[in-house]
Amino acid sequence: MAHCINIEDECIDTGMGSGGYNNSKQDEEVKKLVEFIENDLKQAPTSPNYTIYRVLKPLRQVKPEAYTPRLVSIGPFHRYSIDLWPMEAHKLRLLKRFLGRISQSSLADYVREMKKLENEARQCYSEVIPFKTDEFVRMMVVDSCFILELILGWKKFFRNDPIFNEAWMPQIVRDLMLLENQLPFFVLQKLYMLHMTISDADAIYHVTQEFLQDFLPHSPSITPKASIPQRFCTWVMSIFNSELVLKQESPPGFNSHLELNIDQEESPEESSRGPKPQLPRGGASHLLDYVRYLLVLELPSRHEEMQVQRTHSATELKKATVKFKKSKTTRFSDISFKEGVLRIPAINVDDLTESVLRNLIALEQSHQYDTKYVISYAVFMDDLINSPEDVRLLQVEEIFESLTNLEEVAELFNQLLKEVTQPHDLCFSKVYNEVETYYNNPWRKLLEKFQEHIGSLKNKYFKNPWAFMSFVAATALLGLTIAQTVAAFKYSKKG
Repeated sequence: MAHCINIEDECIDTGMGSGGYNNSKQDEEVKKLVEFIENDLKQAPTSPNYTIYRVLKPLRQVKPEAYTPRLVSIGPFHRYSIDLWPMEAHKLRLLKRFLGRISQSSLADYVREMKKLENEARQCYSEVIPFKTDEFVRMMVVDSCFILELILGWKKFFRNDPIFNEAWMPQIVRDLMLLENQLPFFVLQKLYMLHMTISDADAIYHVTQEFLQDFLPHSPSITPKASIPQRFCTWVMSIFNSELVLKQESPPGFNSHLELNIDQEESPEESSRGPKPQLPRGGASHLLDYVRYLLVLELPSRHEEMQVQRTHSATELKKATVKFKKSKTTRFSDISFKEGVLRIPAINVDDLTESVLRNLIALEQSHQYDTKYVISYAVFMDDLINSPEDVRLLQVEEIFESLTNLEEVAELFNQLLKEVTQPHDLCFSKVYNEVETYYNNPWRKLLEKFQEHIGSLKNKYFKNPWAFMSFVAATALLGLTIAQTVAAFKYSKKG
């Protein structure tokens, strides 16, 4: 009811009625909504330069399991997945073990450091993380210390621990290489420096390299099924031990190859002073980004933008007298063609490898890398492989070591780029054009026809010894007939 003053039976509204009350209530609601939005804006990325992404929906739908953690959630994207909750108890157990290591830093120090990094860490994710500060900081501390304890603890190999064994560890490492399962690398870097009480920001790269090499299950008694991740790990180790493509093409300050002593036991303090690790320019964004760098060892651009004639299948190239050899390294960037020889990096193909390849491709699909080496490699292999026969040919040359059948390997590379936007300038454009020039060389085509003719003769006349002897006899008889004819002709002329 309106408040009014009666003056000669007239009611004059004072403005203090229900309308004023409603306006005040509305203002309060607006104020709360503004505060809510402003809080969202504080957590939202301030620039589009984030580095940890959700896999694009069309890409994920091709093979969802390749992008989904099996055992452990790292970071916010899969934190509330019920299937991964059993690992949370193991995370806390490894956190306790990490805190039990000799260090001048305490849990309080790690929490304080993470609070300083909170805003910067939030900016690394491609979407707003709805966690309050306490939950976000707790997650970052627990997950970071869990990863650091995995890295530092694997060398000690706690045999009675369910985490540190051949069955679990490869699957955990596989989860650590998923695009949606990442922490900002600088978080690991800062907490490791704090734990070690060191100022060397590059020390984390050394122990991470050693971890990726040293987690290999070496036991010969592993069953074939369990050895699938072992195949992938062997491939990873070969990457670390292989030489770089060309020393003169390496960026300044890079060693020609990694020299990691895996037999000598050393303390974490000694690890921080070990051989200088391979470092990406500008540092790694996260663990998967660092794995990508190690797999391609991105060199200064060696490819030129040019019109590319996509290459033929492996069997077609073989008919064109192209030879296949495995490259000196297993890095995806090490593809070359010279004097009729196409060199391709060797790779073990299994379930674990496919997951890593797909996540590296998803990363390159989302992130603005100068050169998309992994996608370019996948395009090249997709061009080479059209059938199981192409896989068999490459397997003979030891480019493939596969525990699966040839059809599955062919299908893998033919499906790898489904829903992937391919770059306009492929890394191996020079190789493509060199192969095409060789393939279209008229002299080479003449040689190919000659070889086909010889092959036809072999199939027709040399299938068995009797056919070969018949061919030799017929050839000898033809020769004798010609000689006799020539002799008779000369004799008749003399007569």
